[in-house]
Formats: sequence, C-alpha cells, structure tokens
Amino acid sequence: MAQTNRKLVLIMGMFTMATGGMLYAWSVIQPYILDYFSIDASAASIPFSINLGIFVVGSIIGGKLQKKNGIQKSLRIGIGINFVGLIITAFIPASAFWLVVVSFGAITGIGGGIVYNTLITAVQKYFPDRKGMATGAILCMIGVSGFYMSPLINYILQELCLLFLALTNVQL
Repeated sequence: MAQTNRKLVLIMGMFTMATGGMLYAWSVIQPYILDYFSIDASAASIPFSINLGIFVVGSIIGGKLQKKNGIQKSLRIGIGINFVGLIITAFIPASAFWLVVVSFGAITGIGGGIVYNTLITAVQKYFPDRKGMATGAILCMIGVSGFYMSPLINYILQELCLLFLALTNVQL
C-alpha cells in the first residue's frame, strides 16, 4: 500500500462521514417537517429515532456485505441505499408522513449503518499501524458535521422557502 493511497482513503472517508452526519441536523429540519406534514413534535421525532435504531442493523449488514463483496462494493451499496432513501424522502406528499418513517427512518438508517461500518473497516485496513488515529479522524467528522451542517441546512431551507413563496406569489 502506497502512503498516498492510504491518505486518500482517510481523506475521502472523512469527507463521506462529514456529509453523512447530517442526521444530527434533524432538529433544524424538524420545524419544516412539523409544518409540511401538520404533525406534532413527538410524531416528527419518530423518523430520527427509527433511523438511529436501524443504523445498528445497517452496520451488521455492512459487515456481512464486506465479507461477501469487499469494502469498495459494500461502500457503494451503502451510499446507494442512503441516497435512495433521501431522494424518496424529498418527494413524499404531505398526506403520507408514514413514508418518511420508512424512507428516512429505515432506508437511510440501513444505508448509513453500512457506510459507517465499511469506512471504519477501510481505514483500519489501510492504517494497521495507526488504527486509533484513523478511526478517530473518521469518527470526529460525524460530530463536526452536526456543527457545520445545521446552519448550512437551516440556510438552505430558509432560502428554499423564500424562493417557493416568491414563485407562488404567497405573501407572508
């Protein structure tokens, strides 16, 4: 293994975890969920809770996939599942909140678990001499992502709402 290859694996893994940690911005997204689906706060927290629980199942699946398919293919599968769950969530009609539980809660939970498990395995494989450092670098990005993703997501949602209101000529 070349030194540059393992550094690239670590950097890309950190980038993936930095974007994958957007789950922790749920508190920023939740007011829009409450409004769009006309539900209360306890109902709006269900997809987040399901996602956290199903994440563990995704991690187990990720381990099984790696054994059968290898790290790269397992990572692609996990990212694909996560992406599909997010895209489905984006197009759910206001009358079908239960689909958010399925798409965001279950599907992205499984995809996120697969990605998490696979990335941890990858960096430990490429850094057998510095497993703690590599694992710590990957894991810190999840926490950091909540710090910068929350204001970014909030800004994007506010701008999208203003754009929607302007396009539909709705007055505030």
